[in-house]
Amino acid sequence: MKKKFSPIQKTVTKGEPMPNISPIKQSRPSKVLYLGAERCQRLRRCSVEVSFHSGHTVSTSQFTQYLIDKFDEVAKKTLIEELKHSNVR
Repeated sequence: MKKKFSPIQKTVTKGEPMPNISPIKQSRPSKVLYLGAERCQRLRRCSVEVSFHSGHTVSTSQFTQYLIDKFDEVAKKTLIEELKHSNVR
């Protein structure tokens, strides 16, 4: 049986350099993202409200994509600042 290749080395033997591959870069691409039932419901309600008030049908996916496209940088900066000032490690 052929040994499965893993780009992330789990152990380093004496004399070998540490791998410089970030685990973040090694995540597999996916089209599925877990949000939880409450967040999904909040997104659904928002898309229904936008649809109702605008007169245009806006799906939950379209609404979520809009949030990411328009507000990801602000969210990223805000979260970084919040985490810097939190006591949780």
